[in-house]
Amino acid sequence: MPASRTPRKRVTTGCLPCRRRKKKCGEEKPNCRNCHRNFLTCEWPEHVTAQRGERAAQHAAPPSVDADNTSPASQPQVTLSRSSKQQESLDTGDDALNIQDVILAAASRCSPPCPSPAQTASFQGASPEYPPLPPACLQASQLSPASLDALPSASAPGRPRWIPRQLNFLQVDWPPSANQFLDYYLSMTVPRLVVYPCPSSENPFVNLLLPVALSHRLALDAVFALAAAQSLDPQSRNLYGSVLSRLRIALQAESIGSEIVVATLMLIFFETAEGHSQSHVVQHLSGLAKLLKHRRDVGRHSKLDGFAMEVLLYHVVTACVADNTALGALETIILSASGQSLTWGALTGGLPRTHCLSGLASDLFELILETMSLNQLCSISETDITDELAPPSEELLVAGLCLSTKINSWMPPPAEMSEIPLHIVGQEDVYHQLFDTALIWKQAAFVNLLLTVFRRGISPADCRISNAIEDAMILLDRLPCQITIETCLNWPLVILGSCATGEDHRNTVLKRGRSMGWLKFRNVSMAIDLVRRVWQDLDSTDEFRLLDLVHLPSFSVVLS
Repeated sequence: MPASRTPRKRVTTGCLPCRRRKKKCGEEKPNCRNCHRNFLTCEWPEHVTAQRGERAAQHAAPPSVDADNTSPASQPQVTLSRSSKQQESLDTGDDALNIQDVILAAASRCSPPCPSPAQTASFQGASPEYPPLPPACLQASQLSPASLDALPSASAPGRPRWIPRQLNFLQVDWPPSANQFLDYYLSMTVPRLVVYPCPSSENPFVNLLLPVALSHRLALDAVFALAAAQSLDPQSRNLYGSVLSRLRIALQAESIGSEIVVATLMLIFFETAEGHSQSHVVQHLSGLAKLLKHRRDVGRHSKLDGFAMEVLLYHVVTACVADNTALGALETIILSASGQSLTWGALTGGLPRTHCLSGLASDLFELILETMSLNQLCSISETDITDELAPPSEELLVAGLCLSTKINSWMPPPAEMSEIPLHIVGQEDVYHQLFDTALIWKQAAFVNLLLTVFRRGISPADCRISNAIEDAMILLDRLPCQITIETCLNWPLVILGSCATGEDHRNTVLKRGRSMGWLKFRNVSMAIDLVRRVWQDLDSTDEFRLLDLVHLPSFSVVLS
């Protein structure tokens, strides 16, 4: 009988996150290996005890909470080890955290002033605490005092105009990890949300959303929730629930402020980052559509509303894939008398758009929305038809033929006519990458139209689909890896990749999926898993089941 092993004594040392997660801590300081690998804030018991004592002495009498804030007890308790510079600013009597220093520090960590070629080649410009960003993001995400001063908003002279002098909520239950979340949002999340590498001063996620967030606690906590979700912080769900509860209270007010729009936008991106439920995404999209319609009806729509409409349209398109479930989110906001127009002008009343989510493919969205509207004709024509392979109705064929003519004749605008600020980007090859990506979207839109019209009566072996796949794969293989343009490639990757039958084409899809890993959105890996399942069914049973698999609850919004 083998000798019994001596039970190992439970280790009571190590950082707090490893203790909470019941993981063995390597006790590397200041950040242990586990926390570094999982993007957690590494804290040690002695530091937390000292910090709590200092905080208790400084805040003997807790201040009152604003009306739109919940009680301190209901707030998520998250902690952050402040840097020495931040601690010095608190010790000098500055009650409000110096947000400008935090932002500038985040920018300097994300983008060094003059990266060497070796750094650029190996993506070593990012902070060692965070996964690296591609060189294009490193060069374009720079924040400087000059760029901060150029951002729009009103404040006292002598400070960046977009940062309020007194942020009253900073003294009311300010989360200890606020600096960490704000740092992560600016240095890691923002570069992953735009399709072209624009500087932060021109990034709508900074110059449109962040000024509102820094003035309203509701919007700021929504930003923190998104940053926590992308950084795999265990408190992300608590922050999400807190934002939801206070958002319900804010919606009962007579006026719908911009902070409610920003909070709703962040909740949409939170769901796509987490990838849990498509129904939650559709609910947020419907709520955003109603908010935008209300603000337009009362005359409060602004540039922020135009950007919110871009987010709405992008998610409606990418959420549908081959279904029109999310299309109902647009029903309450259409302006045309007939109620059928899905053009940008009809939906927004002519508000400008940034093209930061889909680049040169933005104009193609109107044709994709028309394709989704054909699902209504499909449901009508299949009401009394039991054979899934039955040909489409004559009405559906005529509508599909007209729409295919529009899609095939569409071309991205030339550089001199593009609304994208290419002069701000400052890179000659950016337009060519955007142009090729728009053509990939065009091929995906055409394949999506064929799948919508013919349903299961068409297969990837059809010459129309195979020709579109061939052209798209040439363009996809020509795009460099790990570039910002990949943030909008998920939807065409699902549509086109699912129809890829050749080994070379499938390897191209898998290579692009691996390249897109830097985006840190769970929907990227979920999209590749979906494509693999379609391939498996196609190879084993000769059945193309994309239309069935896209309805899986785990396949949320197909977002970059």
